Amino acid sequence: MPVFFIVPKHSFTGKRRVCLSLQFLNFKQLNMADLLDVKVNEFMAKVIARNPGESEFHQAVKEVVESLMPVVEENPKYKFAKILERMTEPERVILFRVPWVDDNGEIHINKGYRIEMNSAIGPY
Repeated sequence: MPVFFIVPKHSFTGKRRVCLSLQFLNFKQLNMADLLDVKVNEFMAKVIARNPGESEFHQAVKEVVESLMPVVEENPKYKFAKILERMTEPERVILFRVPWVDDNGEIHINKGYRIEMNSAIGPY
C-alpha cells in the first residue's frame, strides 16, 4: 500500500505568498528536487513573513537558499545550527539621522540605515 502525504505548493508573487493548491503525492514518486523545492518554499514563506515588502531581498535569499538547501539537507549539523536562518537575519542594524540643507536653505532630516549581515570575515 503506497504512503500518501500532503505537500503545500506555493507561488511567490512580489510581496505576498499565494498558496496555489494542496497536492497529494505518492511518497515513492517524490523525487529529491520536489522535496527540496518544498523545503525552499517553506523557508521562503518564513522569510517573507519576517521581511514584508522587501522583494529584492526575497529574490536574493531565494537564489542563495536554492543552492544551499541540498547541502543543508545532507548535513543535519547545519540544519540543527539553523545556518540559513542565521544568514537571513542581520547581526546588527544601525539607524542614524542625516540632516541636510536644500538649495532654498530648508533643513531636511532623513533616516539612514546600515545593515550588517555577517561578521565572519572580521569586525565591522
